[in-house]
Amino acid sequence: MNEIWGSGALAPAWEDMEEAQAFVSALMLMHNRVNGELREGLYEPLFLERTADDRRDLIVDDWCEGFMRGLRLWPPLSAADRALLEECTAPIRLFATDEGVEALEGMGHDQIEDPQQRIAPAVEKLFEHFVGPAHPSAAPYVRETPKVGRNDPCPCGSGKKYKRCCLH
Repeated sequence: MNEIWGSGALAPAWEDMEEAQAFVSALMLMHNRVNGELREGLYEPLFLERTADDRRDLIVDDWCEGFMRGLRLWPPLSAADRALLEECTAPIRLFATDEGVEALEGMGHDQIEDPQQRIAPAVEKLFEHFVGPAHPSAAPYVRETPKVGRNDPCPCGSGKKYKRCCLH
């Protein structure tokens, strides 16, 4: 979670556990939505936009910086996977690194638009490679034991109903 807000010092102070759980639930809903869109070929990154001089400009910097922060959470990769990652993140790094921002300063609007348009296909290619249909995480989860209902006896053996014992 520290990658979401930048560091532990910037972490929100939740009023109670319910508020923290609501945040995590919203985060997981967004995660599942994005995964579903990527699987269905409907993915579109959420970039900010501004209109200036009758021209629509995408603002991708924050999105790209967040994407690169997320990549820092990945485990070490094979040489082939690292090469693919480098290739796919080239348009993203352009907007998320000091070197990229310096390169952008010398570009015109049309030149900047091209790498912006390559971001979504690059993310889709990464998803297909690392999480696509052939990846083990794509298989549906199958429960090994039956699901315990709220009013069933708790599996811990306490004799209480599950909702009054280990559910929370």
